[in-house]
Amino acid sequence: SPRKESSAASDVYKRQAGNGAGGGDGDIDVARLYCGPEVAARLAACAPAGRADAFARAWSALEARLKACRRGLEEYTPVRERHLAAARLTGQVRHEGLWASAALCPLVRGVQQDG
Repeated sequence: SPRKESSAASDVYKRQAGNGAGGGDGDIDVARLYCGPEVAARLAACAPAGRADAFARAWSALEARLKACRRGLEEYTPVRERHLAAARLTGQVRHEGLWASAALCPLVRGVQQDG
C-alpha cells in the first residue's frame, strides 16, 4: 500500500510599486496567465496603489503551493488547479515589503506526480 507523506515548501516574493515596476495591468495579465481568473479578478478590483502588494502575496502563495506539490511553474489550467487543490497554505507573512508563504501538500509514495 502506498505510504502517505507531506511535502513542505516556502516562497518569498517582493514586488515593488512605482516607476512601472508593478501594480498595473501587467500584473493582472500575469495573474490571469499563472494564478487563474479568480486571482486576476481580485487584483483588478484592487486600487492601483495596493495592486503590487496584492500581486506579490498571490504570487508567493502560488509558488509555495507549486513547490509543495513538487510542480514547476506552469500556466493556469483547471487540471493544474485540481493537482494543487491538495496543497494547503499554512501561513503567509509580510515583512518589510516581502511576502513569505508556506504550504504543505500530501504526497503518496509510489504514485508518480504528472505534470
